[in-house]
Amino acid sequence: MATLYEISEELAALDDALTESGGEFDADGELEKWFATVHTARDEKLDGYCKLIRNLTARALARETESRRLTDRAAVDRAAIARLKDRLLLFFGAHGYTKLNAGIWTLSVARNGGKLPLLVPDPEVVPEEFTNLVPVIDRARIREYLERGNELPFARLGERGFNLRIT
Repeated sequence: MATLYEISEELAALDDALTESGGEFDADGELEKWFATVHTARDEKLDGYCKLIRNLTARALARETESRRLTDRAAVDRAAIARLKDRLLLFFGAHGYTKLNAGIWTLSVARNGGKLPLLVPDPEVVPEEFTNLVPVIDRARIREYLERGNELPFARLGERGFNLRIT
């Protein structure tokens, strides 16, 4: 089967042949047969593209759904791990243990490394010198200003792009 590029070349050749013949098909119908063949090949190729796109879309959606499901399941597992470890820490603390051998496992309590935790009970009372102000672009306000016909040296409205819809 011809590629989409080859079909495009044949359609261009067909256009050239029609131009040379003054837009008239030949008497024995050869040009008309060629026209029908090229268009059939084009339609089959486009049908194949559309089927592949539809299948890939369905597969991507299924994979995204499964990914979310597995991510949710992993979060449940992580929460269970945290709860179980907390219970073991409570058990160790209640009995004064710092290390135990239990079958093939060695359990020990150790202090966390790294920097000491920073506790800020009320963020509202933190002085400005200890905060970072992050500028946020007000895109809606800029868009509205430009849509009213005004100009800005730092922004402009772009052109709409194109997309292919398969229905």
